[in-house]
Amino acid sequence: MRIRLLSGLVAVFLLLTALPVSAQKNFGPVQEFTGVVDSTSEVVLYTVSARAGQVLYAHLQATSGSLDSYLGLGNSDLSQILREDDDSGGGFNAALQYTVTEDGDYTLAVTRYDASTSGQYRLLVGLDMPAVLQGRARPSGDAFVNPAGSITRAAISLNGLGMNLTNCSVLQERPRLSGPEETRDTEHFRLHYTFSGADAVTPEYAQEAYAILDMVWEREIVEFGWPIPPRDCGEGGDDRYDVYLADTLNNDDAMGITMPEAMRGDNPHTDAIETSATYSSLRVDNDFDGDPNAFALLRATLAHEFHHAIQFGYDVNDYGGGWYYEASASWMETQVFPEEEDASPYVGDVFATPDRCVGSDFVSREVGLRIYGEWLLLDSIAQDYGHRAIQRLWELIGVHNGMQSLYVLADELHTTPQSIVQRYGVRNLLRAYPLASRFVGGVRVEALVERAGAVQPRQSGVEQLGVDYVLFRRPGVYAVEVDQPNLDMTLIGVNSKNGFAEVFSLGKQGVIDTTPYQYTYLMLLNTDQHQDGSNCVMTNWVLHVQDAQNQPVTTGEAKIWDATHFTAVR
Repeated sequence: MRIRLLSGLVAVFLLLTALPVSAQKNFGPVQEFTGVVDSTSEVVLYTVSARAGQVLYAHLQATSGSLDSYLGLGNSDLSQILREDDDSGGGFNAALQYTVTEDGDYTLAVTRYDASTSGQYRLLVGLDMPAVLQGRARPSGDAFVNPAGSITRAAISLNGLGMNLTNCSVLQERPRLSGPEETRDTEHFRLHYTFSGADAVTPEYAQEAYAILDMVWEREIVEFGWPIPPRDCGEGGDDRYDVYLADTLNNDDAMGITMPEAMRGDNPHTDAIETSATYSSLRVDNDFDGDPNAFALLRATLAHEFHHAIQFGYDVNDYGGGWYYEASASWMETQVFPEEEDASPYVGDVFATPDRCVGSDFVSREVGLRIYGEWLLLDSIAQDYGHRAIQRLWELIGVHNGMQSLYVLADELHTTPQSIVQRYGVRNLLRAYPLASRFVGGVRVEALVERAGAVQPRQSGVEQLGVDYVLFRRPGVYAVEVDQPNLDMTLIGVNSKNGFAEVFSLGKQGVIDTTPYQYTYLMLLNTDQHQDGSNCVMTNWVLHVQDAQNQPVTTGEAKIWDATHFTAVR
């Protein structure tokens, strides 16, 4: 999903906002509850009273213990499960939304993904209040939710996969446009739009969307070889992939939304046998509020959102790997429409937080929109191993959870996760990307070396598979040693006037000569691996630097890198 924030345009699959609480407005009632999920209280129930047309939002946060929260929404007696979610709230938190179809009571079920986990939780429920999905909306004092006791997990049909397998006997809810619906078909898509009401489009806009869809299919499916997404049950009139032009910016604070709808289990368009492949539909804004670059945004958004549909054909809800979805969809923008991509603005959040672990998958003020900027990692892998490596990563996501997919990919590529991240870190410092001219600024430097002595980070240490950069300000020959056994050093010497850099792997210690370079950096890589980007640990460090004028330099043969786009960072 792609949403617009006050700071600009943002690509997001999770329905989140990054506005501070003080900037949010209450559009509907909100209630908050706390409780415990454990062996004696497996599923805690809440009754929600709502009217047709209202949108119900819920966010379930694990606040203590090992609880891996899971959230379900059903009709009043839970004979029909309407929505389920595991970790769309970030980390071990769940979030869901549902547009109410009939006046009456609905039941929220609070439980756990893994029966071995338990702990306390915080549940936030709202009507017509999207900010609930990030867990930041304030309770309004209105009463529309009531506790309804607890049941055993065996008494409810939650299956731990995010939704139930479909036999197409129950069709999924689709958007209702504000005026008479028009449709137009390509070979693979059905475009839905209207010329009246809040969702109205111009004929030119509808024509542009129609033309873009075929371009997106040609690039992503035909040229790049990604598999066709699972077919739906005919909700839009047939089994073509349905795209709706609607006022998503004002209704959902979103430029585009790809909604997973019902689980097929296996995607018949792949060779593998998936278990969580899901069909979906796509919504994109009807006019981008008159933005002068509306057609460019339409192209980038359709490329981004359709790739989510492809992703859901592998796995609808990768446990511990939520970052893959946004990073991949953002990267796909740069591949399909490199001249009109909208992924470059998020690079700054990666550059500003190089010490965070790969896959830091929750939106916050500290890391910003890093999960979208992490498309750089996929681009780095593709530069080294080809486009096919990213598709192979998604095949592995269909089998594994969290970071394990990336680790298995590294093994298949006859490399290591540490080597992949080392090259990623060097590439980020040098801005060695085809789209680098669109990037603003460079990576954050964590420490400066002015003279011999002990050097410590200015802000923080470095998390698993993250990096810190240290800049040497004065030319010289230095003996360097880092004090932590899980940190490795890489020397990066840059001569930007000549457009090249020399890179040496040092390990834990070595003697370096900085005099041949205009700019000399040490990159400290945390070699520890992790499974979930929302649960990483910072390693603090001290770099010991000594003058070593008469000692032999220990760097070996240099690897030469292109530094054409390098921007000096201090």
